[in-house]
Amino acid sequence: MILFLMIGIVFLGIVIYISAWMRSIKKENERLFGKYSFR
Repeated sequence: MILFLMIGIVFLGIVIYISAWMRSIKKENERLFGKYSFR
């Protein structure tokens, strides 16, 4: 039971970390490629 709880916490942390990382990548791309305007 404790093991499942630990796995859940680790998984949640990884998901939060990846979402924050993707958001920062998106900001970097907008800053770098803003003048080209892909949208």
